Amino acid sequence: MKKQTKGAVAAGGAAVLLLGGLGSLAYWNDSTAIGGSTISSGQLSMNKDTGTWTDQNGAINPTSFKFVPGDTLTYTTTVNINATGDNLKAKLYADTTAFTSSGSLASETTKTISAKKSGDASATDITQSGTSLAISPTGGASAYTVVVTLKLPFASATNASQTDTLNLNNISLHLDQVQAPNQS
Repeated sequence: MKKQTKGAVAAGGAAVLLLGGLGSLAYWNDSTAIGGSTISSGQLSMNKDTGTWTDQNGAINPTSFKFVPGDTLTYTTTVNINATGDNLKAKLYADTTAFTSSGSLASETTKTISAKKSGDASATDITQSGTSLAISPTGGASAYTVVVTLKLPFASATNASQTDTLNLNNISLHLDQVQAPNQS
C-alpha cells in the first residue's frame, strides 16, 4: 500500500474518532429534576389497654371466677387507633372463631362484641362475620371503647357446661384498610 493511501486511511480514522468523542451532532438536549417536594405515607395501627372484667355485681378476676347459668360477664377495654392518611378508610372487626371450650360451655354462651369511638352515643356490634366499625382518618390516635359481653342463659344451660373452661385468649380484634371509592 502506498504511503499516501496509508496516510489518507489514518487521517479518515482519526477524524471519525475525533467526531465520536465530541458527543452527538444531530440534536440538542437538557435535563432537570421534577422533585421539589417529598411525599410521606400514613399509618394504620392499634393497641389496647389492659381492660376490666365485671359481672352483674361488680369487678371480677376472670381466672378465679366461676361462671354459672344466669351470669353476664363484661370485658371493657380502650383500643387506641392511629389512622392517618388523606384517603385512608379502614374497618375494625372481631374474630370469634377461636372462642372454644372442652365441653359445651362455648356453644351455650352467647357472646357479643361491640365497639364505638369514645364520646359516641351508640356502639356497633362487630361480633358476626361481615360486621365492622368504619374507621376514618384522624390525624393521630383516637380512643375506641370495645366491650365483650358473655352470657350463660339460665333457661337454656345444660349439665354439659359444668366444670368446663372457656378459652378467650384467641378472640381477636382486626384493623384492616379498605379501598376508598376513589382508589383503584
